[in-house]
Amino acid sequence: MKQVVSRYGSGDSNIRSGQVVYQDLNISDGQLTQYRNGTKASPAYIQDSSGGKININRSINVNPNQLVGNQNQRPLQQKPVFNEPPLTVNHKVDNGHFYMSDLDQGGYKNVQMVVERDRSYMVATTTDGTVSRISPFGKGDTRLQANQRIERACEVKDSSIKPREEILVTQTQDEVVRTETHLNLSEHDPQNLIPFAPNPRLAQRRGRNSQNGKYGVISL
Repeated sequence: MKQVVSRYGSGDSNIRSGQVVYQDLNISDGQLTQYRNGTKASPAYIQDSSGGKININRSINVNPNQLVGNQNQRPLQQKPVFNEPPLTVNHKVDNGHFYMSDLDQGGYKNVQMVVERDRSYMVATTTDGTVSRISPFGKGDTRLQANQRIERACEVKDSSIKPREEILVTQTQDEVVRTETHLNLSEHDPQNLIPFAPNPRLAQRRGRNSQNGKYGVISL
């Protein structure tokens, strides 16, 4: 039993009226290709009254891939360009509880800020040589394309994070290009991604000051 599995396209004016020409096909890498028996391509054929195949020496001037849509294909800009960020170093990262004190005392090396079009984050190499994410995700930069990101090598000194080298990474279909960037990145402060630990005493003092302001005596 035959079933139509494509939309209808244009015909071939070289085929006489009432004649039907068949071409067996394979599916390879999501594309329809001419069926091959070993190295030999299967020719087009017609069928006789009993259903037998009669090979014909002619090509079919119709591209079968234009008749069948491929739902697995996605526009180029939607395909993931870079690998996903590395796993977090521990559970405190995404909870926003990984602080500068953790970075100072953890023996991390190669601290780096990554800025992509839709997000930014910090990564570092742990004492066992694993590259891990050490910050929650921050805002991205819409000046970048989907196939671009900025890698900012950072220096951690005196409980502060200072970018010292900024490289624009562009991934094309064939290669990865690394160039110096001249974008103003002042709005992407790595210190916003890894804050200082809250000071309980300071929070209590601010709370008392707030209460004093609400209930203080005002002299007229």
